[in-house]
Amino acid sequence: MNKLNVQQEFQITAMGYESELLAARDQAAYLRQSYENDKALNTQLYIAAIGNETAASKESSTSITQLMNFAKGVVSGGGG
Repeated sequence: MNKLNVQQEFQITAMGYESELLAARDQAAYLRQSYENDKALNTQLYIAAIGNETAASKESSTSITQLMNFAKGVVSGGGG
């Protein structure tokens, strides 16, 4: 009977350990994916800012640097 109790306790402990490992793996995957999504968004905002030739033309008072700074503000949550 004691052997059975020890086996059951080990099984419960192993299941808890495995559950914690899976939770850590899922958290790491979420953080990595969030980071990759942020990088992709940032890149797209910079592409849009650089590609906006009309807003940054010589006739406009807006420069590429101002558009890049606006994109940085959007990414950081400031909205420009």
